[in-house]
Amino acid sequence: FFFLMIRRPPRSTQSRSSAASDVYKRQVHGDTLKYSCACKKVAYCSEECRQRDKQFHSRFCDKADESEEEDSGQNELQLAPTSKMGLTGLQNLGNTCFMNSGLQCLSNLLSLTNFFLENSYKKDINKDNPLGTNGKLTSKYASMIKNLWYGTKTVYAPWSLKSAIGKFHSQFQGFNQHDSSELLSFLLDGIHEDLNRVKK
Repeated sequence: FFFLMIRRPPRSTQSRSSAASDVYKRQVHGDTLKYSCACKKVAYCSEECRQRDKQFHSRFCDKADESEEEDSGQNELQLAPTSKMGLTGLQNLGNTCFMNSGLQCLSNLLSLTNFFLENSYKKDINKDNPLGTNGKLTSKYASMIKNLWYGTKTVYAPWSLKSAIGKFHSQFQGFNQHDSSELLSFLLDGIHEDLNRVKK
């Protein structure tokens, strides 16, 4: 995996600072590094590369989560003639076959999937529910569903959803094997609380 990190040089070397900034702009706005952190100090060649480095990078960056939220809002997929319409596999992230099998089952519940593809869930997000995740878990799940159905790739790596699940339920941090039914129970309960229409 390839990523570019540019550290801020001493103030006395203004020319170096300018050069580093130019390199960053050329790489990020070109075809090489399309996934940058909100801190603008590091950029990656893929979402997978960014997620693998996140554990290290987040130690000295408090904007690591912001970059994911920005991407989810800017890169929303739309139905296209080349969309896979659910015929997309999920990449195994370590020993996460237990998660992938459950997610594929949920993806093929068409009434539930259409609810997310049509963005019907957005009007029901309850950010005031202390039992929910402020809509973050639901948004990551919706993004995965859109990649499976509206995306054009045959394989999708659910790094963002995996990261969100681990963030809100420490049991699922890391890449070890877990019980599929336990993960589905947590995920569905989290989505339920995020979309709970009872405001008070």
